[in-house]
Amino acid sequence: MIDYLDGLLLQLFTTRVPGLTPAQVSFNAPDQDWRNLIHGAAAIALNVYLVELYEDVERRSNERYTTTLGGVVQQERAPTRLRCRYLVSAWSPAKANPLTDPAIEEALLLYDVAKALFDSTPLDATAIYAPGPLPAGFPDEMLEPKLPALVAPSEPFPKLADFWMRMDTIWKPVVDLAITMPVAHAVRTAPPVTTLFGEYGTVLHPALEELVAIGGVVRLSGSGNPVGGAWVRLVEINRTATSNAAGQFIFAGLKRGTYTLEAGAPSHATVTRTVDVPSLSGEYDLSLV
Repeated sequence: MIDYLDGLLLQLFTTRVPGLTPAQVSFNAPDQDWRNLIHGAAAIALNVYLVELYEDVERRSNERYTTTLGGVVQQERAPTRLRCRYLVSAWSPAKANPLTDPAIEEALLLYDVAKALFDSTPLDATAIYAPGPLPAGFPDEMLEPKLPALVAPSEPFPKLADFWMRMDTIWKPVVDLAITMPVAHAVRTAPPVTTLFGEYGTVLHPALEELVAIGGVVRLSGSGNPVGGAWVRLVEINRTATSNAAGQFIFAGLKRGTYTLEAGAPSHATVTRTVDVPSLSGEYDLSLV
């Protein structure tokens, strides 16, 4: 998602900083190769370099979110928060002389950049791209909550001197920018719990009795779509349940054994299935034709 973050910064700078165009903004390292590319340019350049990434441990969470969709359980970790640190520097193509002071031009651009960032923190992608749409595929995780940004922190980047030494150039002022963005984790999908065991007893009769609850899904054969409002019957004990909108049904208070499940729905033939409780396969689904 860092490419979307870079795009968001590009949109912010080119719409909130007067006179700045996309052609003037670069995300490459400001090394000698890059400086050769901008040598002789007609306009000042803004370099936005991602210098380091690290976890924002203050926002770490082990929470998991569980949802059920179509009878399938989906579990997702709360996003990890990644802090992306940028060094933003300005590069004037002008040469210093008695009539021209490129350092002033660079300082003015950095001031406008800092002001745009301060005015836009936290970063609201919808507002930054308005009135236009968001880029195709823009991650929902980057919309809410809005992205926290720390602009020109009181404790600046500690390796700045070493950074410029490695870039083989003189020390230049920067806008130190740290943005916290989410790292979306994969959604874990698993079938729902279909068998539950319970043990019961009383003070007078402490011997435990085991009872089993089972659950399944009524689906259409072929498409696999759930069938809501289908009837399901346990033949041996003559108990009937009705499937919900997700096709799910439950029978509770069963003893171990072999049972016959029947199911049907309007415009569908009755189907029969023999199941063991508990089932070795762990499922009790029925398919209608």
